[in-house]
Amino acid sequence: MTNRKIRDTVFCHFMSNESHLLSLCNALNDTGYDESSNITINTLEGSFFSNIKNDISFLLNNLMVVLIEHQTTINPNMLYCLDNNVMVDYLKNNKKEVIDMFGFEWNEKEEREALLEIGEERGEARGRLEGKIESIKELMRNLNWSPEKAMTALGIAPSEFSRYLTML
Repeated sequence: MTNRKIRDTVFCHFMSNESHLLSLCNALNDTGYDESSNITINTLEGSFFSNIKNDISFLLNNLMVVLIEHQTTINPNMLYCLDNNVMVDYLKNNKKEVIDMFGFEWNEKEEREALLEIGEERGEARGRLEGKIESIKELMRNLNWSPEKAMTALGIAPSEFSRYLTML
């Protein structure tokens, strides 16, 4: 059973660093605030309506940012973070605290199973993509269709055409 109170503590602890909040704010708002910008953390205790918890909130100059109900379960995006070197320094420098916050024992078998499941999902997605590419090529070759006509026939959204064209 997931203990949400423990798990969200890792997020809150990581985001209680002003430079992390500054990076988040710049990424979300496409801004360029620098280290000298004024950040004031003003997280509210307790919950908003319907048990929605204020994980962390802060003021940056005249901008107020409130982060609520942050996700606390592992998903492939969290691993898309590991692949891109996100939070590595934090995790190295706070290894014991992070493990204590999660309050669990590492289980090698469960980790292998989770990684296998993620690998299978990625493989299935890649297989579907490769299958669509082959179908496009077949329609182009057998019916002398343009790539766009073949993609339309296969139900591919026009916004995805350029992505598929680079793979043909």
